[in-house]
Amino acid sequence: MTAIPQHTDDILETFTEGTFQPSEYVGEPLDEDIDEQTTRIYIQNLNGLSWDKDGGRWPYIVETMDAIQADISCFSELNVDTTKYHIRKTMETICQKQLLQNTLVLASSKYTTPTSYKPGGTAILARNNITAKIKTQTRDRMGRWASISMTTSSSRRVRIISAYQVCHTGRPGTNTVSAQQTAQIIEESTTTNTQQRLTPRQCFISDLQQFILHAQSENEDIILAGDFNEELTSEASGMDQLATTCHLVDLFSIRTGNSTFPATYQRGTKRID
Repeated sequence: MTAIPQHTDDILETFTEGTFQPSEYVGEPLDEDIDEQTTRIYIQNLNGLSWDKDGGRWPYIVETMDAIQADISCFSELNVDTTKYHIRKTMETICQKQLLQNTLVLASSKYTTPTSYKPGGTAILARNNITAKIKTQTRDRMGRWASISMTTSSSRRVRIISAYQVCHTGRPGTNTVSAQQTAQIIEESTTTNTQQRLTPRQCFISDLQQFILHAQSENEDIILAGDFNEELTSEASGMDQLATTCHLVDLFSIRTGNSTFPATYQRGTKRID
């Protein structure tokens, strides 16, 4: 697996000689001639598709993933209601026109919206030959993650998870990602007569941890990618707890030799993705 360098206009900031520089990358250059032994995984918070009748930014995104030969693309914050049939159909049709083969997994909460706009959502797009290796796919009930399970040439099973955790401070309103998850947590706790109600972030860590542990019990290796809105290096963080419990390692730290670099938010200094 190779890491994809991202540029500043793709939300990843890089640090060169003490200052942040545009059009620089961290890691290895993007090799245009990848061999059959390489699986390229791309990860990005899309911050919305700007949806319209033609699919908004989705045609450009799919074309770009094809151009950089991303076998598997992990997306968060699509900000469009993929529970609506016509939206799913449009996205699938765009993929079919651009790609020889594809598998598109879209995850969203169960709540519908009066318009196409709906905060949150996650997705995985697999393209061309890698699709033949996919055995199963899952969608989280609140849209917090999507996943695919695939078998490698050596018969190992790998589960790839594209996840999104809400921010510490959610924006006010009834149609935010946090509001959607809070409503479902309350509904579920009422149904099961549960006295203690977790916050959306607590529930995310608890549910995702259970999901990963179950996958591992089925002899699946885990690749977890996403926008976690949290530093993995903080001992008090839920992501640190999850990584410790599930015996996951931080690939960024191993690859760059630095657990806090690079910053992954344009207006911040922390690596929260």
